[in-house]
Amino acid sequence: RSLVFGINITNINIDQTCFNPGIGQTLNISYTLDVPATSGVIINIISGTNIIRTITSIPATAGTNSIIWNGKNSNNTPILCTDKHKYIIILPSKFQINRMINI
Repeated sequence: RSLVFGINITNINIDQTCFNPGIGQTLNISYTLDVPATSGVIINIISGTNIIRTITSIPATAGTNSIIWNGKNSNNTPILCTDKHKYIIILPSKFQINRMINI
């Protein structure tokens, strides 16, 4: 568990580790907040040292939340599951990194 500015983000999960956005498959990213994130959360998908996609969510409630990633980078190009070193970082909007998992 990591605490940043009073918001605890835990239980970060993905529904699969390999999917093909080229045929329309998506990735469900779920997480749990102990308090509401009234400014929303920012989800960064990282490959190596590069942020390949940033997803900004609407305000999130306390409890379990989820967002769907279409598997494409910021240029709308599908990212293959064979690409290595992908990470998901979820943080409250306007704050610092909270928790990171390897995917």
